[in-house]
Amino acid sequence: FQGAILEVSAVSTGQLEGQLSAGDELRTEFLLDFTNEVSAVSRNLAAPRGIRFQINPDLEVTGLLYGGSEFQKLAADFADEYQWVSPPEASFGFYLPRNWTWEFKAQHLLAQKQQDTGIKLWAGPRNSSDSELEACLRSVYPEQQQLYAGVASTEIRGKNLWRSQSFLTQQSGMKYQHLVLTGETAHFGLILTTPSGKLTKEIQAVVHMLMDSFRN
Repeated sequence: FQGAILEVSAVSTGQLEGQLSAGDELRTEFLLDFTNEVSAVSRNLAAPRGIRFQINPDLEVTGLLYGGSEFQKLAADFADEYQWVSPPEASFGFYLPRNWTWEFKAQHLLAQKQQDTGIKLWAGPRNSSDSELEACLRSVYPEQQQLYAGVASTEIRGKNLWRSQSFLTQQSGMKYQHLVLTGETAHFGLILTTPSGKLTKEIQAVVHMLMDSFRN
């Protein structure tokens, strides 16, 4: 259920209902049949699945386990702040802030922040020959001169193994920061580009949300 949202709400009978969706696509819906305070099973035409709610010491629900996947509780305004991006022609999807615009061309997605069009995101299937992060960057920005390359790192987010590396480049007297990521599991590439000095924690959080919600 990578990239999916599971919404649990009360229906007219007083029971809780779960609706699993990815973007505008409703995957499944079911009623929750509780076996104790924190455990339940799903009830619909499909085989029942176990559900276990995660509770913190203050007795607040922080997430749940369902169908072998872990779901974290989202803020109430999540839907107002994020949009599901999955072009019909694409084989991938992820969440981006609503204040970003995007277009899909030649199997790749290009996005930018509305208030600052210098902050851009390139995303799409990577060439099998671009095994190195630097090669992935060169394939998208061949005209830029590399000034610095950070240390590459690897982490697991969602169900993908991601490799990442930061770069500083220059073109026509302007310097740019790039955060380059490749999904080793999904053979997918991401490049977040900003003018030098604008790669803030807020902007990096956009990439983290994308990595966490990515599915193909």
